[in-house]
Amino acid sequence: MKKTVFGARGRDRVSPRVIFVSALLLIAVMLTSVSCGLVGGTGDTTTAAASGGNNSSTHSGAGTNTPSDPGTDSPSDPVGTTAPDGSDGTNTPSQGETNTPSQGSNTDAPTTPADDNPTLDPGAAELPEGTAEAGYLDKIMFYGDSTTYGLRYYEIFGSKTTDRVWTPKSGTLALFNATKEKIYDASVDAEFTLSEMAARKKPEYLIITLGINGISIMDEEYFKSEYIKLINIIRDASPSTKIILQTMYPVSSLYEQTDSINMTKIKTGNGWIADIAEETGCRFLNSFDWFLGSDGLMDSKYDNRGDGMHFNADGYKHMLEFVEAHPYR
Repeated sequence: MKKTVFGARGRDRVSPRVIFVSALLLIAVMLTSVSCGLVGGTGDTTTAAASGGNNSSTHSGAGTNTPSDPGTDSPSDPVGTTAPDGSDGTNTPSQGETNTPSQGSNTDAPTTPADDNPTLDPGAAELPEGTAEAGYLDKIMFYGDSTTYGLRYYEIFGSKTTDRVWTPKSGTLALFNATKEKIYDASVDAEFTLSEMAARKKPEYLIITLGINGISIMDEEYFKSEYIKLINIIRDASPSTKIILQTMYPVSSLYEQTDSINMTKIKTGNGWIADIAEETGCRFLNSFDWFLGSDGLMDSKYDNRGDGMHFNADGYKHMLEFVEAHPYR
């Protein structure tokens, strides 16, 4: 049998040129595949990076998930208002004082302000009996606690919207936090700091009646320090105002909380107020005895028949009679 040798004829043999071209085509296909793979990998990598960036922005959230500025969450200033001159009237150190924190919380040691004002001769601060000028009472405004608020409640000055009665809107005030409490001006239905109120009204005369809310827990140094702060706040805002410090009023036999507030403490505190008047150059209105009955307590005819501390309308009218009979001089 005759063997057929592969490639013996032209049609049976694979041309070297064909082999070469085929190899080139195979290499080209392989390179194309590799190139496409690389391009696809790069595209995936870019997408992943972009996705990672977006996820990072979404989930890190430092600005949105973290607490807000501590300054906005921290307690606000106890006063929270600005005096007309741009300063905080009640936080401005009083004359002769340092930046020692106030004692509203009863946690800080009391400070004793230096006496930067000329003192009067002993006893000269107390207003003696005399004849008032015409219209004297109309020039006076009254700053104090609930014993002052009754002037508005009973409409002693003709209306509950009078601007002559300076108390907080609540109607009461404690000496130990008086520098922080706002004053309600009923004539405009708005509240102001003591500094703002004094600057707005600039009264010719201002009678202060304070201390009954505080006398049970305040010692002499603390009592005087807080009282003098108030005087200096008023003077800074209204230098021409003539300030009169009135005694705390007596309590009647109806008053029951004698373990905290009693006649002995009130009399002691009134002595401190007299000292403050002399130290600061204010005047002292010693009206305490004016209200006493035969039992040595508040005369029952001036008692509002409530808690034994507050006057009825007759009590306030009686007080104004004393004020007019002991004018500022």
